Amino acid sequence: MTKSHVRNDEIAPFAFRKRARRTKIVIIETEGVIRMLSAIVIDDEADLRLLARFMLEDAGAFEVIGEAGNATEALEMIGMLVPDIAIIDLHLPDMSGIELIQQLRDRAMTLRLVAYSSDDLGLADALLAGADRAVLKTGRSEELIAALVA
Repeated sequence: MTKSHVRNDEIAPFAFRKRARRTKIVIIETEGVIRMLSAIVIDDEADLRLLARFMLEDAGAFEVIGEAGNATEALEMIGMLVPDIAIIDLHLPDMSGIELIQQLRDRAMTLRLVAYSSDDLGLADALLAGADRAVLKTGRSEELIAALVA
């Protein structure tokens, strides 16, 4: 049985801001083993994948277990690594992020899907396609973290 809970006694600072803020760390307990949430970042721009990785790891609540530059890599990686969360750019070179979200939902994948885009035009479509949350890349790091734990 898998349980998810937030430990109030552990807090971690966010990066990339003038004033430090803190968030609660999300812990997953599966059959007596406690671990952080695992995530995969899917974006065709390597620097944005790296930035997302830094934001997640700096929050202290996530372990980034993979990065993919296109949807084909992402599908293969998600099948092998089975992350808790996938952060998906909507503008991928081999298929749209919306199509990727639909494929993952059609495969009955239970991972949390977060659409991540530099413009808000496709975010509503991503939610209709099955994304759990949608976040602008231009937003603050705490907006991404909040979407992942909400």
